[in-house]
Amino acid sequence: MNHTSLSISELIDDRGRLLAGLIFRHAPISRWELHQRTGLHPYLVGRSVGTLLGMGIVCEGDVTRAKAGRPRIPLRIDPSSRHIVGLGLSPGRIRIGMVNLLGQPVGQERERQCPPDQLISQSAQMLGKLIGEQTLAVAAAIPGFLEPKENLLLLSSIADAEPHGPAGQSLLPLHQAAGDRPLLLDNDMHALAQRWRLSQEPDAEQVLLVALDDGRLGASLLVGGRPVPGCLIGAHELGHTRLPIQTERCFCGGVGCLERIFSTTHLRSLGAKGQTLYQALETDLPADAPGAQLLDALASSLVNAIHLLLPAKVVIVGPFSALEPFKAALRQRLIPQLMPPLRSRIVLEFWPEPCVQSAHTAAYLALAQLYDV
Repeated sequence: MNHTSLSISELIDDRGRLLAGLIFRHAPISRWELHQRTGLHPYLVGRSVGTLLGMGIVCEGDVTRAKAGRPRIPLRIDPSSRHIVGLGLSPGRIRIGMVNLLGQPVGQERERQCPPDQLISQSAQMLGKLIGEQTLAVAAAIPGFLEPKENLLLLSSIADAEPHGPAGQSLLPLHQAAGDRPLLLDNDMHALAQRWRLSQEPDAEQVLLVALDDGRLGASLLVGGRPVPGCLIGAHELGHTRLPIQTERCFCGGVGCLERIFSTTHLRSLGAKGQTLYQALETDLPADAPGAQLLDALASSLVNAIHLLLPAKVVIVGPFSALEPFKAALRQRLIPQLMPPLRSRIVLEFWPEPCVQSAHTAAYLALAQLYDV
């Protein structure tokens, strides 16, 4: 039976989420300033703010005196009243924790290893123990493709099933664990993109965010500040760009996937003995080094993605983004391959944050919907 949880849009109307978003981005801000920014009638602003106060989403500060007119009460997002429960899944691992409405972790993130066929059921059990009266919503970030109508995980690196199997894994236990709380289910890359945007650049319009790790590679395209949805719940599978290179077979069923190429396993198959990919990219590479071949493949795939999607900015996320030799080598390979009109217009940035599926990152799926951004 199909089961769909309540959404945040049903919990808080459009006007309330609009005002909550403005308070999130511009606090401290008064009701009068909200009226000026939105053009909404002061009565409607006051009514929606009252609802947000009653829900524990917003709190008031000390009264300030304006130069003229009535005293103004500054509004802020309340960091102590409500929280989001985040769930991040990766192969064989569950991460779960709480985040306040400012996106700050509350307490320690809990972590558990378990077999692939038990990830969903054990995640539901952990959610059931953590969800409480102050839980505003639950957000789960899962790699791969999700079917929202049937609540199925169709294809994912976390699944213990044949890549072309007919059934998929049911996500119904997560809905049942959430109960009457809104449940946000989405691809892990979309969660990472929302975290980057809300914490780094809230007004970002057109951005291709690429998460790059050893043997893992994903992407999310933000247009108008929002991840682009597809025919299924999923992100842009840049890691499954297939090149005419012999690799181990990927969980998707293909050979030559970019995320199999950009890995320690493939690096060693090219003759780099006893060295990880991270170690190889810590220093400048000769043109004939195995690590240079992997960089060439990565740059070519990124160039194709840029030519197809035309983002204003490309953000590379993950541990390699802290390595100056890697950043310089990627720029040297990528920029000259772009079409001339794009070379001076595409901004390439690096964000050296972990790209693992953390509970903290997952929670941003709910925060983005809560603040209607």
